[in-house]
Amino acid sequence: MNENLSERKDVLRHSSGKIIEANNISKKFKVGRDQVIALQKTNLSLKLGESLAVVGPSGSGKSTLLHILGGLEMSDSGEIHIDGELANNESDYLRTITRNEKIGFVYQFHHLLPEFSAVENVAMPLIIRRVKYSQALKSAKLILSQIGLKNRLNHYPPMLSGGERQRVAIARALITNPCLVLADEPTGNLDSANATDIFNLLLERVKLLDAALIVVTHDSKLARECDQVISLA
Repeated sequence: MNENLSERKDVLRHSSGKIIEANNISKKFKVGRDQVIALQKTNLSLKLGESLAVVGPSGSGKSTLLHILGGLEMSDSGEIHIDGELANNESDYLRTITRNEKIGFVYQFHHLLPEFSAVENVAMPLIIRRVKYSQALKSAKLILSQIGLKNRLNHYPPMLSGGERQRVAIARALITNPCLVLADEPTGNLDSANATDIFNLLLERVKLLDAALIVVTHDSKLARECDQVISLA
């Protein structure tokens, strides 16, 4: 899984070493006759290996920001550069390529496919990339074993605990070696002990991957474990 990571910093195109830079990101939504400001001139930047927590009350635009950074929504203004390339003015097709090649997503709800086992769920992104099925399964087994799920490879999502399902979701997000990981309330459905374990696992695995992490969380204690914290009002 990590065989090419040592070369990652050498192939970055961005001269500043920033894997993501977002400048003056603004977004409005129309609700009836009213305009609701979701984001107003939001800025952030991260290098490989760094983590950033986005905090703020419900409705402050945290998830909207994450969706815009990941190319799932468009901003009204501002620029986003990922690995030195302008990402938010691309066509839908090019944004899809950027997401598939460079970004891993982790959500509050694990979104595992119930008809597939844990190892098959984790292997799915590689299978979609047309990686040989046996190799995809081998990579999935390796990362699941590394995060303590060696004995759960063939278990289906309903057979797993909430913490185990979220571990599988993290493995699935990281198996393609993304340079940027976006996590939206990844511990929101877990009890305090499990939340701490999952959050620390996410930080540990992203650093091991030498990627950058942006995580939305309501938990200020967990947020302080990140290198940077930004608060949205």
